[in-house]
Order: sequence, then structure tokens, then C-alpha cells
Amino acid sequence: MIGATRVVVVCPAGRRRFLEILTRYLLPLRGFVDRVDLWLNTAAAADVAYLQALSMSVQPVYYRLVEVPPPTTLTPGGKSKLGMSYHIGAFYPHAAEPGTVYVRLDDDICYIAPGAIRTLVEYRVRHPEPFLVYPTIINNSLMSAMLQAHGAFGKEIGDCPYDILGRGWHDGRFAEAVHRRFIQAVKRRDLTKWRLPDKRFTDYERVSVNAISWLGADMAACATAVGELEEGYLSHDRPLELGRPNALCGAAIVGHFAYGAQRDFIDRTNLLQEYRRLA
Repeated sequence: MIGATRVVVVCPAGRRRFLEILTRYLLPLRGFVDRVDLWLNTAAAADVAYLQALSMSVQPVYYRLVEVPPPTTLTPGGKSKLGMSYHIGAFYPHAAEPGTVYVRLDDDICYIAPGAIRTLVEYRVRHPEPFLVYPTIINNSLMSAMLQAHGAFGKEIGDCPYDILGRGWHDGRFAEAVHRRFIQAVKRRDLTKWRLPDKRFTDYERVSVNAISWLGADMAACATAVGELEEGYLSHDRPLELGRPNALCGAAIVGHFAYGAQRDFIDRTNLLQEYRRLA
């Protein structure tokens, strides 16, 4: 809680191998963070069992398992899309309480810098005008371009365009190089070049929503409209509709492990073990 404002973290969940890292960062925030809502977005039995156990692991309840009816939409092949990212839009009506700041973290957020969640929430409270506020996200397609321009790493690992579907999204080798340089900076305890300047996304560009923050009252006005294409709606459509461009709180830093297009390559590295050790 910050003043009279509740703080709730929400997480589309989830894969145990990532959540075992993320929860190491979330549990020490108890007290400042009032609750962590785990959005049940998987049909994998082992992961569901882990989430159920996690929801009962801290009393009074800190981790709350949130379920919505399974989607009925089927692919042309007749398979349910349950567990795919499009299902996440159905959870937003459960994250729209007035007097609450929400922080949404993908389950593969694999690093949270000391004080980052508090910094992000405090910025969010001080700046109610943006619809969403982002932290600096390591391995986010647009922010990789911004970090390269900011001098966090050079073009020797490849030129990263300011493009949501560019190298920063699809290139696993590039993502590995970014992660390795970032991990070295964490070990040196020098993240100076990895803190982006604050920014307003005044071109209403689409930005991946690996980590975002919103105000409950803002979401209450549109939660049922988020729908299947949550990223486009939250990062572009709704801010444009309101005339309230999203913002970046550069001093708050989190690490995002991998996009789906990168994962086959990244999973063959030891990066997850490296982040597990950092946690």
C-alpha cells in the first residue's frame, strides 16, 4: 500500500520454471504489495498444481489464484486457444478496483532491480495522466532499440530498429547478447546505462506489455473492451482514444526472458540458470 492506495501485482500464469524465479522477487514486497493475483492461463496439470499450492503458501492470502471461464473460440483445427495470450484479455475486469494501482508482470519476468516496483508505483501515483506506465524492460523489442541508442550496448551485436516486430522481437541471438551484457552490469552493480530516460509515447506506438502499470479506475472504464488483442488495445487503441499517451518510468528496471519467437534459441542457453542465481 502507498498512502491510501492499494498495490496489486497481477501475473498471467503460468510456467513454474519462470514463476519460481519471479516469486523470489515478489514475496519480499509483501506489505508494500497488498496482493499478487495469479491469472490462471494454463491447462498444463503440473503448472496448475504449482499455482494452486502457491496460492495457499502464504497466509493471510498474498497469492490469489484468479480464474475466468475457459474460452470457447476454437482454431480452424478445432483446438481451444486456452493458454494462448489472447485469453489474457478476459482477466482485466478482475483488475479494475478503484483506489488501486496495478502492476502486470509477465510470468517470465526474470529480474527485478532493487526498488523497481516501488519506483514504478510511486511514479504511477504521481503521474495519473498516462493510461499505462512502463518500467525499463530488458529484452523488450522497442526498448532494446532505445537502450542501444542510450549506450547500454553497441551495434556489434546487431542493429536494433525501433520496430515491435524487428530484431528485438524475433532474433534469439540478439536477445542472448542483450541478456549477457545486462547480467554483467547487474553483477558489477552498475545499471546506469540501463536506466532509460523517462518518456511519453506520444506517437501512440504499440509497445509490448511485458510489464505495465495502470490505475484501477481507468481500467474499470474499459476492462470488458480489452478483448483478445490485449496488447494492441492497451498500448495503442485505448490511449489514443483517451488522448493520454503511455509513459516510461525509466528508473524502474525489470528483465523479460524471451518472446515466443526467441524461445527455442534462448532455451538452449544457460540464461535461465543465470537469472535463477541472481534471484
